[in-house]
Amino acid sequence: MLECSLRSNFFEFNQNFDDCPNFKIKSFNQERFIYLNYKDNSYRIKKFDLSDRPNKIWINLLNKNLNFYQIYIDPSNFNKIQKYTGIEPRILSYNNSLVEIETKSYFSSQQLHFLINFF
Repeated sequence: MLECSLRSNFFEFNQNFDDCPNFKIKSFNQERFIYLNYKDNSYRIKKFDLSDRPNKIWINLLNKNLNFYQIYIDPSNFNKIQKYTGIEPRILSYNNSLVEIETKSYFSSQQLHFLINFF
């Protein structure tokens, strides 16, 4: 994700990257909304305002506090967590085909689940 944000036109609306998220403005019921899309996934972020800037939206998606938490994940998502946080989580247990991990990250638990399921 850092490599994507370093591209010169990453922080523009309606770009079309294949390998990075895109900030799209889409109309729905005569209103315009900002979406973050990646491949076949779209996530509506907020109602569009002329003062909105993709770089501020991107920064606001990131929590700046270091969080320590335990969560249950599908084993196939273990490597994704390591990729997005840069920290290898510690496996605590296996329970009902899920892995309980302990990790620290600048993402909240909710943001981490978003990253795992969105990308």
